[in-house]
Amino acid sequence: MTDSESTKAAPSALPRLLVIDDEPMLAEAIRRMLFNDAQVTICHAVEPALVLLAQGEKFDAILCDLMLPGTGGIGFHAELERSLPRLATRLGFVTGGASTDETEEFVRLNKSRVLDKPFTRQALLGMVKLLMV
Repeated sequence: MTDSESTKAAPSALPRLLVIDDEPMLAEAIRRMLFNDAQVTICHAVEPALVLLAQGEKFDAILCDLMLPGTGGIGFHAELERSLPRLATRLGFVTGGASTDETEEFVRLNKSRVLDKPFTRQALLGMVKLLMV
């Protein structure tokens, strides 16, 4: 085994991250930024993510866009708190800015788990590590 092979984690040893974002380019950018740090599964809406979780898929953390068509990040958070409360503590959010009073209040109450767009790879890694604690 070469030095570079020994420093890379085996794919199965990487933590699993679910990314929910309706912007395909952003979701893929997150996957690329975390290529060596996490196995990233992407859903472009909350509903398919809920299906994966209902089917028993396991994730170490979830990163969800706060503002999504249909069920947004706040609704997804409420559903996780109801159905999978232990996973709800591992849910973080990305946002381009809060646009409603409800969203602004949610961001204020969950500030440590909110990553503002645009973000750096370092900020993304910090958020993922925070969510996996």
